[in-house]
Amino acid sequence: MKLHYGALDEIAAHVGPPLLSRLTDIVVRSPDAKTLGDAFAAELVKSHVVDWARVSLAGETGDGEDLASPRYKSRYDLLVRAMTVVENEPPAEVCRQLGCPGRAVAVIWLPLMDGPQVSGVLIVANLTKTDPGKQLPGLQYLAGLLSLAVQAKRLRRETETTQRQDAAWNNFVDLLVHELKTSLTTIVSSAGLLKEETDDADELKLRLVQNLADSVANLDATIAELPNIVRARRRPLPAPEDYIAVGPVLREAAAQVKPLAAKRQQQLTLQCPRSLPGVAMGQGQLKQIIINLLTNAVETTPTSGEIGLQAKAAEDSVVIKVSDGAPPIPGERHRELLEPAHWLDVDTRWLPRQRFRVAVAKLLAETYGGRLRLESQPGYGNTFALRLPPGRAAQPTDGIDGGGE
Repeated sequence: MKLHYGALDEIAAHVGPPLLSRLTDIVVRSPDAKTLGDAFAAELVKSHVVDWARVSLAGETGDGEDLASPRYKSRYDLLVRAMTVVENEPPAEVCRQLGCPGRAVAVIWLPLMDGPQVSGVLIVANLTKTDPGKQLPGLQYLAGLLSLAVQAKRLRRETETTQRQDAAWNNFVDLLVHELKTSLTTIVSSAGLLKEETDDADELKLRLVQNLADSVANLDATIAELPNIVRARRRPLPAPEDYIAVGPVLREAAAQVKPLAAKRQQQLTLQCPRSLPGVAMGQGQLKQIIINLLTNAVETTPTSGEIGLQAKAAEDSVVIKVSDGAPPIPGERHRELLEPAHWLDVDTRWLPRQRFRVAVAKLLAETYGGRLRLESQPGYGNTFALRLPPGRAAQPTDGIDGGGE
């Protein structure tokens, strides 16, 4: 005999301890939201609450469907207004689509909520004459219990996934830093000895040796800081007390990379207004971002090509752009380059060291509340746009005007 639910004050009596105990056991034992929904529906039928039941969860139906499929999308009141829908004497086509055995006398659609959003549907059907109005309070109560249980399962899954990803990232970065520091120790020592041996060399050689020493020092500092950057990527680090001037950093970075561009007969130009708001980032970190992006631009731009470094003040940020003369990267592949998880799919023109530079630049930017985006246009190459939170006031750029360098 099917249970018929009465008023709300009778729900506890009708959805009694035996049924609630079994449903609670299902919640505890189910490893994921979909298994929970299937077992919950099966228990409602087994307990003779209804003749047939089905639970469909957005993105977890298991059959390639979601709540936007033809089976559900016509249920405006259900999916948009989050209202229970009772359909008496539904057409045979509805029963066939749902998979309900035989011809249902009534079908009840109950929304499962995740905050203000409908995240699933509990669908029940009666094959014999029943008053749906008497069933509604109890079914709505059970739908509410199921909604909370599904939310808990999804939250636990997301938390476990995040924890696994964090642990994998941290282990990878620790190993990478160890290997890089081991190799870099010899390079740092060699750069120091080379600088001592070239004290009496001509100006060009002295500049090249100094660039080598500066680059090695910057790389050493970045590698040492990388574990902290990765661990802090989900929340920005506290901003430095002082806002640094952008212009001088851009000029130093351009000067350091310019010999590499000259060797490939490339033209590197710098455009920057006479004053810009300061940014809440360490000078070394900003310089490392720009050097990484400029170095990639040099390596990917053909011989005799043009490379641009530009800065400007926007309404809510300071924007620094590095443009290359390389073939445009298709828009659908931008994520592959910017997200380390997709590196295996990146265009082979981008070498591992180039991808690593982009990853370090992106992590540094996000650590201090900034963003790094890639823009590509046919005939214009690729542009990495760095947006940083501005400081309180404009600062001089040490004489840099709108011309090129």
